[in-house]
Amino acid sequence: MKHSTTAVLSAVVLMLTTSCNKFSNVSEGMTISELKEIVGEPDSIRNDTFNEVWFYNTHVVSVVNDTVTMVRSKKEIREEVLQMQRQMEELNKRLNR
Repeated sequence: MKHSTTAVLSAVVLMLTTSCNKFSNVSEGMTISELKEIVGEPDSIRNDTFNEVWFYNTHVVSVVNDTVTMVRSKKEIREEVLQMQRQMEELNKRLNR
């Protein structure tokens, strides 16, 4: 059992590493055809007023007029959200003095 668990964990780590490495070849300004060629189809797509947001296992991609406008890892997005929350807390403290 221990060997099969180790094998499964190794496979998951390899899959995530490979996925992240593919995204290092994606950049803003690419067409969606180029994006799909590199990383494949997204897991899901959300249509907003001005853009589409393509969700992958490890990354989020913003697309406007069939062009990539933003590529972020989910980890980067979480860190940005946490930073904004800390800034809002600091601002609220200053306003409530």
